[in-house]
Amino acid sequence: MIVRKTGRRIVRKARRSIAVGLIGSAVLVAGACSGDDEPLSDAQMPTTTAPDANVGLEKSPVVDVSEALSAIGIAETSDDFCDVAKALGAPLPTTSSPAVAEVYQRLAQLVESSTALVPDDDAFATFAQDWVNLGDALDTAAEAIDIAEGNISDPVFVAALRGDKATTAAETVERFRTERCG
Repeated sequence: MIVRKTGRRIVRKARRSIAVGLIGSAVLVAGACSGDDEPLSDAQMPTTTAPDANVGLEKSPVVDVSEALSAIGIAETSDDFCDVAKALGAPLPTTSSPAVAEVYQRLAQLVESSTALVPDDDAFATFAQDWVNLGDALDTAAEAIDIAEGNISDPVFVAALRGDKATTAAETVERFRTERCG
């Protein structure tokens, strides 16, 4: 997790999860890699501009493709939106591999197949549109990473996940997951 202090506000960006991540989520997974597709070491990975601010924060777990697909599989068989939100917020693989493309393809399919589960209440007034935007971003990312043979540093892949609409959508999903799913 990357923590940055701005005035009195602490802004947190998850670096290995799609929900806040698409924020820093798969989004950014790509941010966690150097140009040679090797993950950055802890010493290379910026963690904060205020060294004391990250006291007590846990490192995001590193997962392989099979672990990520397992989390997605649980959500695919559930009728509970919280399971879908948890899968979107789960850690993603941080190394390039042709198998990584399947993770993003399955995430895109999960979002599309879960549209009927999206909450419709005043607390999340933009959720339906955010869900469409998230699906579009994941479709683009899945196609790009497939063409790039699993290269998570591919600029089209990274851009799809870091776009304003994708980031806003991921933040909405993360807020829902935090407030409603525990």
